Amino acid sequence: MTDAELQKNRFIALAIDIGAIFTLVIVIVIVGIIGNIISSILGSLVQIAGAAILCGFILLRDFIVKGNSIGKHLMKIKVVTMAGGPIELMHSVKRNLVYSLTSLIWLLTSIITLIPFLGCIAGVILSLLQFVVGLAVLAFAVWEAITITKSPEGLRWSDTFAGTRVVRQ
Repeated sequence: MTDAELQKNRFIALAIDIGAIFTLVIVIVIVGIIGNIISSILGSLVQIAGAAILCGFILLRDFIVKGNSIGKHLMKIKVVTMAGGPIELMHSVKRNLVYSLTSLIWLLTSIITLIPFLGCIAGVILSLLQFVVGLAVLAFAVWEAITITKSPEGLRWSDTFAGTRVVRQ
C-alpha cells in the first residue's frame, strides 16, 4: 500500500469504527429508554395495584370478615347494623369512606402520573393534596376516637353515617 492508499484505508476504517460505535451508542440509548419506560410503567402499575389494594382493604375491612376488622376481632367486638343484623358492603364502605380518602388520592395520583409531563405536574399537586387530606383524616380519627368515649351510645360519626354500631361478640 502506498501512503495515500494507506491514509485512505485508515480514514475509511476510522469512519467504519466511528459508525459502529455510534450505532452501538444509539442501540444502548434506545434500550435504556425502553427499559426506563418499562420500569416507569411497571413501577406505576405496582403503585396503582398497591393503592387499589390498600383502598379496598380500608373500605371493606369490616365487611370482608363479617363485621370484624383485625382490631375488633382481637377485642372480641363486631360491627352490626343499627337493627343488630350483619353489615352489608355499603355499610363497610360508608363507615370507612373518610379513612380511605388518602389511599383514593394515592390511587388517582398513581394513575395520572402515567401521563407524560401533565402527570408529573398533577402528581405533585395531588401529592400535596394527599398530605393535607392525610392530616385532616388523622384529625378526624382523633375526633372519632374521642367521640366513641364521650357518646352515650358509643357511636362515632361514621357509625351514624353508615347506620351501624359496634357490639360485643
